[in-house]
Amino acid sequence: MRVKGALVTMVAVLAWVSTAAVADALALASPLFSSAQESSQAQNPESQPTALFKINSYQGLIVRSIKFAGIDRKIPRDRLDSFVVQKVGQPLSRDLIRQSIQAIYDTGRVADVQVQAERTPDGQVDLTFVVAPNYFVGDVRAEGAPDRPSEAQIVNASKFQLGESFTPEKMNRALKSIQQLLEENGYHRATLFHQETEHPETQQIDILFRVRPGSPAHVGRVIVAGNPGFSQSEIQEIAGIDPGDRVSPDRVTRALQRLRKKYQKQNRLLAQVSVAERTYHPKTNSVDCTFQIDPGPIVDIGVEGFRIARGVLKKNVPIYIRIQ
Repeated sequence: MRVKGALVTMVAVLAWVSTAAVADALALASPLFSSAQESSQAQNPESQPTALFKINSYQGLIVRSIKFAGIDRKIPRDRLDSFVVQKVGQPLSRDLIRQSIQAIYDTGRVADVQVQAERTPDGQVDLTFVVAPNYFVGDVRAEGAPDRPSEAQIVNASKFQLGESFTPEKMNRALKSIQQLLEENGYHRATLFHQETEHPETQQIDILFRVRPGSPAHVGRVIVAGNPGFSQSEIQEIAGIDPGDRVSPDRVTRALQRLRKKYQKQNRLLAQVSVAERTYHPKTNSVDCTFQIDPGPIVDIGVEGFRIARGVLKKNVPIYIRIQ
């Protein structure tokens, strides 16, 4: 088991050593291709001359040896050899290198493949296929969550599914989604941390989200926009929301339901009520809520010849505005 932070530190040191060594001696390994480079070149043909220059300096040299680095121990060496169509004793070929990289990448077990070449004193070349393993989502947990959102809600907000491939981009999306969930529940001052624990033996990665919720925000100003037909104080009383109340999705939902119900009692069945804007003020930890209200016309529904309760009519007769 290896924590990702430790891995990143090690890779950075190796990269620094390799860079310094290349500056001192041209005989050390240099990358020819990578699976990421192949994708980039396909999208941007202008980048290909650099890759051509690299391969041209080794093109035709006899391959003395082929090694692997960073390989998954569950993939036997003989199986890896079968993916590499560039063979020892053959002249190095750009096309064979490309095919070898694609074959290894197509296994689905790797996130990236790079090929490094080192010229030997006798004019041959040693190749090293550097493989970055692909990790798949394992256990996903959350700690420190408030009652709302709960730890289960935070895990759901991450959108991670057991067994799916893990990428940094998916982690960034998960963090944004969780932060948005916390803010919707009033926790604008929440701090969010995450820990990734890699298991190379299974190529799984466990994810832990740690939350420090901080104090929840409260309602600041209640602003009414549109033509509500009621005063500011009346709207607040009907909605049941006042400055100082704790911010929560349930409180806002109930406020909207109360307002719509009030207009429906006036036969304004087409009333439009929504929260148009929420403005957070960090200094006061408060949220101003702007309600956009359009009461719409009075709609009277009736029947002739028999009696039907008005509530039944409102529920079952579709009402809409025809736009010409």
